[in-house]
Amino acid sequence: MRICLLFILSIIFLMCCPVARAQDQTVVNGTRVENVTFPGTQCSYKWTNDKPEIGLPATGTGNLPAFTATNNTNSPIVATITATPMVSGMAYITNNYINTVSVIDLATNQIVTTFGVGKVPVGAYVNPSNNQIYIANSYGGSVSVVNTLTNTVKTTIAVGSYPFSVYVTPDGSRAYVPNYNDGNISVINTSTNTVVGKYAAGINPLFVTSSADGSVLYVMNDDYEKNGPGSITVLNANTGAKITNITVDRLPWYIITSPDGKLVYVSNTGSGSISVISTNSNTVIATIPVGYGPRNLALSPDGALLYVRSATVNQLKIINTISYATVATIDLTGIGSAGLDVSPDGKRVVLTNPLSNTVTIIDAELNKIIADVSVPGDEPFGAGNFILGGNNCAPATFKITVNPSPGVSAVGSLSALSTIYGSASATTSITVSGTWLTSALTITAPDGFEISNDGVNYNKVLTINANAGTINSTPVYLRLTSATPVGSYTGNLIMSGNNLADVKIPILASEVKPATLTVQADDKDKIYGTANPTLTATYRGFVNNEGITQLTTLANITTPADISSPVGQYPITASNASAANYAFKYIDGTLTIVPNAGVVEIPNTFTPNGDGVNDTWMIKNINTFTTSTVSVFNRYGIQVFFSKGYPSPWNGHYNNQELPSGVYYYIIKTDPKEKPFTGHLTIIR
Repeated sequence: MRICLLFILSIIFLMCCPVARAQDQTVVNGTRVENVTFPGTQCSYKWTNDKPEIGLPATGTGNLPAFTATNNTNSPIVATITATPMVSGMAYITNNYINTVSVIDLATNQIVTTFGVGKVPVGAYVNPSNNQIYIANSYGGSVSVVNTLTNTVKTTIAVGSYPFSVYVTPDGSRAYVPNYNDGNISVINTSTNTVVGKYAAGINPLFVTSSADGSVLYVMNDDYEKNGPGSITVLNANTGAKITNITVDRLPWYIITSPDGKLVYVSNTGSGSISVISTNSNTVIATIPVGYGPRNLALSPDGALLYVRSATVNQLKIINTISYATVATIDLTGIGSAGLDVSPDGKRVVLTNPLSNTVTIIDAELNKIIADVSVPGDEPFGAGNFILGGNNCAPATFKITVNPSPGVSAVGSLSALSTIYGSASATTSITVSGTWLTSALTITAPDGFEISNDGVNYNKVLTINANAGTINSTPVYLRLTSATPVGSYTGNLIMSGNNLADVKIPILASEVKPATLTVQADDKDKIYGTANPTLTATYRGFVNNEGITQLTTLANITTPADISSPVGQYPITASNASAANYAFKYIDGTLTIVPNAGVVEIPNTFTPNGDGVNDTWMIKNINTFTTSTVSVFNRYGIQVFFSKGYPSPWNGHYNNQELPSGVYYYIIKTDPKEKPFTGHLTIIR
């Protein structure tokens, strides 16, 4: 099989600069100036500074570094920083047999990191719309989704058997993965990174491309076994329906769409030619002879140049796509034809060399090799769009203003405060002012307190003047919080900021007193001669959305009455409850003992036939047991009747339907602490 080498696709990104946003900053002498953002993503810049006396060098590249600002004058110093994009990039090289990706910084041509992916990665394709690159793991039957900002695998998507490559549509919404052994295409939604469908393709689909709008797919089938004309299967991208087949020359290897979407180029290794297909007519409109077995293809961003790498001759040809003439030939130092791609800015061409384990980097403006980078592992292989370019890289100009050293002051003092747990206290206040601040002024309250600058919205930390500079007289209100536990509190308000020594404002000793929690014993009733019911209590007065779980000890609920106590009323008392932050108030309840109305008499039969005689199951004296329960079951153990208190005698119905004649079984509980009555009951109709 022609693809038995299982090389690894090179995954190449343009350099991502870890810089902050480009924006004007105003700081104070001695403060730290943070990294500054330049426009776009995946961009690299060189910059100049017209006022190096602020502590920043006059020139630099990459990040504008953080530095300590300097201004020993009495006036602001305003420095102008000018940033200009420069050629850069990151090359993500898949290492086939060690299942990793090495990242090469194209500005230095050095490997900066290596991370793991799936088993035997082969194809790769960038999705610049979401900072991800999709890597086909041929032996793993999966696709690794790599976050290009963190160089980590975000997720792994299971696809089909032997996925050799990946293609992402121009709008970035879908990825298509040809499953070589299955003869189909996995369709991936790139927003969710899930497989949303599979499309039938030709025999051994190898590579996929699409029209400019992504509505039509062109699938290159690996027809090496028939050693005849190759075929391109054309599919409706929305439905997977086959539109047509396009015949090309022998042994097609790679397929690519022009930037304007009007043309598709197919390399034919067996015939030494390039087939040019019109996407308007889906027909071959030209054949470009190249004289040797072409393998990988890449286009310049404007589509004017076609780069062709041979499978047999160690050269890179550059072809004019208008005249089809060869405009340059570059002899390559690396061995083996694998990955080939052009950076989105057209300034770099990158090739992987599987037989020499190197990556070749070419200056596209000079058509000259500028580096051969050794990579770890065995046989780096690349096929697809594996260079991620910068987005919206543009010159930027901004200013850094360094003011003289800052100062802050407070007028007034903070009084002692007092409150009850669950309620915020009254307030005390000071007035704060500041000059030449390099950051917002942060005021932090000690534990138990909260602060505000409007007397309405309170927090533990207050930020004043988020844009730095001058703070005019501003009130700061302090109070004990409603959630502060019982106890005494003191401490300091602490005012802090960049390059500003902490200013501490003392708070006089303040107090939080316990909240009152009322425990009322619940009234209870019982029949003379029976055990006491369970004694309970009701708690009132919890605050801060707390409840009974806040109690460290539940109230002890007691009564002097027992099973032999005569009819009458007896006190129920509560005591000895405990909980942090609460003081307890107890209210007694009453236990009422009523006479025993008689012995429960349970008939074992009744005749619910509607004749007015014995139509219901009349249980004598059951009504005196107000908390009794009555359950009836059929012979299968299914409960057909249940009643609490038995207010209405049972009529022999279940779910509004008459039960058939027969024997049923009952359980009657008159008191939870007493043995229940059990037996059988016969319904006669």
